Amino acid sequence: MSNYLSLVKVFLRSLSMRDADDKKKKTINKILVGFVSLFVMLPFALICMFFVMSMTGVLKEYGYATIGLEVMCIVISIFSFVFGFNVILNEFYFTGDVENLLPLPIKPFQIIAAKFSAAFIAETLMQLIIVVFSVIGYYLGAGIEFYYFILGILGMFTLSLIPMIYCGIISILLMSFTKFIKNKETVKKIGLGFIVALLLVAIYALSGLTDFNIDTYIERFVNGDKSLLYTMRWIFPHIHLFIDTISTGSISSLLLYILVNILYVLVFLGLAQGLYFKGLVGLNVGDTASKKGNSLDDIKVESPVLSYFKKEMAILFRTTAYFSNCILINFIWPLLVYVIYKLRFSDISFCELERLARSCNGDFLTIILLFVVSISILLPAINSIAASSFSREGKNFDFMKSVPLEYDKQIIVKALVSISVAFIGFNLFALIFYVSIGLPLVMILFFVLVSFLCVLFVTFLGIVIDSINPKLIWDDELNALRENSNNFIVMGIVLLLFGLFLGGGYFLYKNNYGIDTIAIIIFSILFVLNILVLVLNKKFTVKNILELE
Repeated sequence: MSNYLSLVKVFLRSLSMRDADDKKKKTINKILVGFVSLFVMLPFALICMFFVMSMTGVLKEYGYATIGLEVMCIVISIFSFVFGFNVILNEFYFTGDVENLLPLPIKPFQIIAAKFSAAFIAETLMQLIIVVFSVIGYYLGAGIEFYYFILGILGMFTLSLIPMIYCGIISILLMSFTKFIKNKETVKKIGLGFIVALLLVAIYALSGLTDFNIDTYIERFVNGDKSLLYTMRWIFPHIHLFIDTISTGSISSLLLYILVNILYVLVFLGLAQGLYFKGLVGLNVGDTASKKGNSLDDIKVESPVLSYFKKEMAILFRTTAYFSNCILINFIWPLLVYVIYKLRFSDISFCELERLARSCNGDFLTIILLFVVSISILLPAINSIAASSFSREGKNFDFMKSVPLEYDKQIIVKALVSISVAFIGFNLFALIFYVSIGLPLVMILFFVLVSFLCVLFVTFLGIVIDSINPKLIWDDELNALRENSNNFIVMGIVLLLFGLFLGGGYFLYKNNYGIDTIAIIIFSILFVLNILVLVLNKKFTVKNILELE
């Protein structure tokens, strides 16, 4: 137990962001995290709470009051599995500490237990908040005893345990009984393929739906269509026991919940004890992608700016973790838009869109404008390129000092990389759409300009924030992104602006303001925001980087 607790502390320290050395920077960072938590995490948790509360109120009449909470718990468990698998696999086998741990007198199950605990704690904070608020929503909708709520506290903290144990078991079996997955690069490519395949399957399944209506699906469920629910209960047996504890206050269900989790943990640790070291045999922790060196005759003399730009782009495209998290989203978003179209607007034909565009219909142009602002402001935040500009340097941060390029120019290049990927990723598809429906050239140019201002603002916002306290200590590229609170801060601020632009635009539209007025207001706000963020960048970014030396 002593070894286990010591290892958990060490692994947690390696996963977490270190505090900024400067007290002023530390205070700024805490304020930003608190701001995002209050205005992003809390509203999202409240949405989940009201969803469960409304579902509980509707289904209580039919005797299925717990289904809303159960569905939410199933969704959380699925997300824990999908997004936890890559993290668990990398933490178990492809971190730099593995070689240092093997000579120590520590048993395999102790190493795995500690690594798993650290990853579980680091990955489940958001899930915990959503579970707690979902239970509160059920509590308000069903009017249960507060005593039942107290009994369910253990389940709220451990709901994601079994999904992540599935990740651990699959990882151990995969690495123990396969010969070809013996280096980090192969694992990353497999993970990328898995995510893409899962996404395509989900999009294909959803594209077959039209006119999505929650009332229709509730009615089908009440009439006996429960096959999916029963399947999920078989895969995640602890959820139904947790729900029964919350809804009835059953001590026996609580004890069974604890017993099921203990059994899963014992099976998991038993497999770890017998198979973990076997999976490490022949393992190559480093990337083994072949790298062909250039001969002196092939070397080309290029400007430092162009060389630095190529270096940044090459890292993003050639590193699988960066490609899947930073690049891919910029080119698959049209598939998600297509799903939304199929679910809600499948009755609108392409000819109708052409007619609205050629007639410059004000309502239609307003919708396009809000769509452009929404996607253009979200993409550079989701891809994390700007918000990890300095964090991606990691142990090679000193490289920034040695290249023949001033810091301010390096910052501009990092900004150009983020702008290029997000701006091209959006407008490449948007322009095809504009031209296809016959949108006037003036409107096309205006939408492109608005998109550029959105991307420019989010890019420099991310660069300024990442310069305050970059995450430089990491031994896995995924860790540089997922465990980086700077990405969380930028995403939070952008989600707030997303809500303000979308909500404000809709408010103006509903109050009969024309497309001209709405366009001028949005353009003016974006112009002012860009001036502010560029001033902040000019004043603080280089200064922040110099203080890190």
